[in-house]
Parts: sequence; C-alpha cells; structure tokens
Amino acid sequence: KPELVSLYMDSAFMVKDSLKRVFDHIVLTRANQKLELEKIALETERLKYTRTQQIYIRNSIIGILVFILVVGLMLFNKHRQEVKNREIAAQAEKERMETDLQLATARLGVFLKTVQLKNSELERAAEELESLRLSATETVPQVPVNVTEQDLEQLQQTTILTEDDWQNFKLLFEKVHPGFFERLKTKLPGLSPADIRFAALTKLKLSPKEMAGTLGVGADAIRQYRSRLRKKLKLQPEEEIESLVEGV
Repeated sequence: KPELVSLYMDSAFMVKDSLKRVFDHIVLTRANQKLELEKIALETERLKYTRTQQIYIRNSIIGILVFILVVGLMLFNKHRQEVKNREIAAQAEKERMETDLQLATARLGVFLKTVQLKNSELERAAEELESLRLSATETVPQVPVNVTEQDLEQLQQTTILTEDDWQNFKLLFEKVHPGFFERLKTKLPGLSPADIRFAALTKLKLSPKEMAGTLGVGADAIRQYRSRLRKKLKLQPEEEIESLVEGV
C-alpha cells in the first residue's frame, strides 16, 4: 500500500526525532549531573583541604601555646628559684652581718672593759706613787722628789690607745657603727685627728676620765678638746657635743 508509506515514514521520522530529542535530553541531563557531581567532588575536596588546613593551623596554634606555656612555666620556675636563691643568700648575708655585728660589739665591749681596767690600774698606780711621794717628802725631806713626780707625770701621760691600736679600733668601730667616720667628715669637715678620736669616744659614751685614760692625756686636755671642738662647730651654749655626735 504505497499510499501508506509516506504516512508511516513521516510518523517514523517524527517518532525518531522525538526519541532523539528525549535521548539528547537524557544525555544532556546526565552530562549536567556528571558536571554537578564533579563540582560537588571538587567542593568536597576543597572543604576537606580547608578542614585539613584548619586542623593543622589549630594544632599548630595549640602547639605554640603549649610551648609558650611550658617555656613560661620554666622561666617562672627559674625566676622563682633565682628569687629564692637571692632570698637565701640575703638571709645568709644578713645572718653573717648580724654575727659580725655581735662579734664586733662584743669585742668593742671588751675594749671598753680593758680601758676601764687600765684606767683603774693607772689610778691605783698614781695613788701609790703619790702616796710614796708624800711619804718621802714627810719622812725624808732631804731626798729630792723629782724622780717620783716624773714617774707620776709619765704614768699619767701613758697612751693606752696607740696608733696601731687606733687603726684596729677604727675597723672594729666601723663594724658597729658603719660609715660613722665618713658621715662625720661630711657633716663636720675640718676636724683634726684628735677631734675625730674624741668624737668616736664620745659616740661610745665614755666618761671624760675614761677618754683621758684612753688617749693618754690628762683631764685638762679632754676639756680643751671639748672647748676647741665647740668653737670649731660654733655650738650654742644649749647645744651639746654628745647630741651632735649621736646624730652622725
């Protein structure tokens, strides 16, 4: 039936075209789906890479913080140990200085006791010589008394605090009263060595008699020292040398 051939061929072509369009649509859809899958896969990889980087950065930051914390703790412990060592050293130095001060104070006390004993011996010897001189004058007037008087004068002028003793005394005095002589020179410039010795003995609160025996001079010389020092310092009548020296 030739008359139907044309009709069926047109229908066949239409079906073929329709199927081709459906196939092409399916192919295009699958291509788009594949492209989307590839995009999703790339995005997943990117996210995984970003996540890995974030984890690495986080771990690095945590590691750095832990390292800083450990170093900080080590430095803190080191500093605390250094402070503790300094405190121990300072305490040991303080105890040593206190021990030295106690020893120096004790030695200075022994020195003062020695001065007092020597003064007592000098007084006793002077009294004995004076008694002998008077006895010789009363019983045997024709015997000259110059020898006993000279002995008495020599005994009174005996110097207990010699130059070597003074140097040792200064070292001992400086341990008990640190910086006294430097402050004395700064506060009261122009003092003579005798004035300085007098000031040091005044600081120790020695009596005029003890000062005289210590310096090997008479009581008049101590009064002269005091008077000369008052003139040098231009002290008012109500001002005392003892108070001035005590404030040095």
